Amino acid sequence: NEETCPAAELKKLQAKNEKLQGELTKVEKCLHGLPG
Repeated sequence: NEETCPAAELKKLQAKNEKLQGELTKVEKCLHGLPG
C-alpha cells in the first residue's frame, strides 16, 4: 500500500531534515555574523 509511510522512507526524510537543519544553522550563523 503506497499510502503508508514505510520506515525506510521515514529514515530518508529524517536524514534530509537533519541536513536541512544543518544548512539552516550555517546560514543563521552567517547572518548573525553580519554587522547590524
